[in-house]
Amino acid sequence: MEAIRAAAIDSLGLAYLPEFLAADAIREGLLQTVLSDSLTAPGHFSILWPSARFITPRLRAFIDFAAEKLFTEV
Repeated sequence: MEAIRAAAIDSLGLAYLPEFLAADAIREGLLQTVLSDSLTAPGHFSILWPSARFITPRLRAFIDFAAEKLFTEV
């Protein structure tokens, strides 16, 4: 995905990227949103971990961090 992002920034074509990968480049004016009317549904993102009775504090912190950073508006 990083290579696709870099190619789009270098004007080598269009890229279909998750918002969290494109957000900074959009804010900096390196990329722009096109064809947004063609998108019918948002993407899906999952975090999987082995089942256990308790989630460790470190894992809970990561899940909270990922949810906050990955699902913000551009």
